[in-house]
Amino acid sequence: EKLHEELLQQLSNHLYLKAPAAREKVQLFRSGEPPKSSEEDMYEDEVEDLSCDPEEDSYRFLKLLVQSLQLLGKLDTTIEYIRSNMEGEMQSILVNTAQDLMYKKRQTNRMDSDTPSLFPELLAEVFAKYRAVAASHLVVNNTIEK
Repeated sequence: EKLHEELLQQLSNHLYLKAPAAREKVQLFRSGEPPKSSEEDMYEDEVEDLSCDPEEDSYRFLKLLVQSLQLLGKLDTTIEYIRSNMEGEMQSILVNTAQDLMYKKRQTNRMDSDTPSLFPELLAEVFAKYRAVAASHLVVNNTIEK
């Protein structure tokens, strides 16, 4: 049961951009270029490279997590876990992004009356993060269906 809980926590960390490797995906979505492994590699059966940290490639790590949960016979509870937490996690991304943006603007003294609305910047950042989350969910979904 502890292993199951740890796998679910790791899955959540990579789905909702809490892990460092997962946060790196957002940079690619900001530039408008989705990471290559989001679709190209998801159907390949790759040989595991034991010389590197598996968490460095968030998409591959998500696949490993789902495959591990499948081996434990916990896919049904995993799917329910994702469904029940998705709304709160997405809201958390929005709130944290808004707070981070406001903090950065205050730090750079750009919060004056001449500063244009922060809304376009907030939207761009939130949508980049949401696209990264959606790509991660696609990897999980395709791994489950495989």
